[in-house]
Amino acid sequence: MNKNDVKKWISTNIPRGFITENDNEISLDENSKFILKSDIEIIDESFRENSYVLIFSNEELKPTLEEINYLFTFCKLKKVRRGIIVQISEKIEEFDFSLDGIHIRNIIFDKKEDIQEAGNEFSDELFDE
Repeated sequence: MNKNDVKKWISTNIPRGFITENDNEISLDENSKFILKSDIEIIDESFRENSYVLIFSNEELKPTLEEINYLFTFCKLKKVRRGIIVQISEKIEEFDFSLDGIHIRNIIFDKKEDIQEAGNEFSDELFDE
């Protein structure tokens, strides 16, 4: 199971009332030299601020401080309250914090399980707030 498999599963298995957009970008300057990019945005069609921004971590156990800062900045610029770092792994060190009205946490997409089972567990945790 790889990042593209997980992105496809998430994009095709979201609840009603949400839509997904993949690989959105925000330019930080007018020349587009500095660009932030999300992996997936899960958008609440009724209230955009209740949407989620997802990025995939390159680390298996815990995300880096750079990944956390990157996600926080992206959420702040998009005016989205929830940022999720997806970790395709067998186990993770969980973290969960809020800062300036933005809730950042990591969720495992368990690579040792069947993709459907792992996806269902991921989805349950994602929407269980």
